[in-house]
Amino acid sequence: MEALDRFSQYATDFEKTYKDDSWERLEPHFHKNVVYEVCNMPFHCRLSGREAVLNGIRKSLDGFDRRCQRTLQPPTVMKVEGNKVLINADVRYSRGGSEVTSTLWEVVTIEDGRILHLMDLYSPGDDQRYLRWIAASQGDLDASYV
Repeated sequence: MEALDRFSQYATDFEKTYKDDSWERLEPHFHKNVVYEVCNMPFHCRLSGREAVLNGIRKSLDGFDRRCQRTLQPPTVMKVEGNKVLINADVRYSRGGSEVTSTLWEVVTIEDGRILHLMDLYSPGDDQRYLRWIAASQGDLDASYV
């Protein structure tokens, strides 16, 4: 259960950082050689190293999440497999009377009490929904990490 506890602490601190922009809070959660991958989205990426991961997450939050209203649904699946935590949940963004929802699988590998690998995998078709929704927005949304 250690992996789930570590992930839960990270998730709690992530939400606090989302609200107050205190990024030093997240640093201890990541290995210095952490790898973060975002898959099956127009803003797919692979970031390596704690600084690159934190900078990439901040860029995406500033360019997209914080310009919308973000609603996280409770996970439909939260499972531990050894040192991996697998989460399946929906996230909804709304803005200007329209919204887009996606289903996300997040796979988190914990090693020595820190996140070594983080992967976000979106459901097929979410990429096209996001592209259409972003195109119909005010033109100022950028979910990219790099």
